[in-house]
Amino acid sequence: MKKRRVLVIDDEKAIRETLSEILADEGYAVTSIESGEEGLKRLREENFDLAFPEIITTGTSRSRPTASRCSKRPTAGCAKSRS
Repeated sequence: MKKRRVLVIDDEKAIRETLSEILADEGYAVTSIESGEEGLKRLREENFDLAFPEIITTGTSRSRPTASRCSKRPTAGCAKSRS
């Protein structure tokens, strides 16, 4: 059986590695990316079954393109936090 491909995008190494390890332990083929721009590039170039963009907490002023643009890749699901 082919493993489902998951893309994890987060600039915080600890979060990226922890989530990647959990998903890999559950049998997913995980690709982890540090930057949102690189994540978007990979989403356009490769087929993923699910993408986890960086989680942004309510009230932060940091601009992250990944979460808002993730839905532009119709073939990949996108896990987002609720605001």
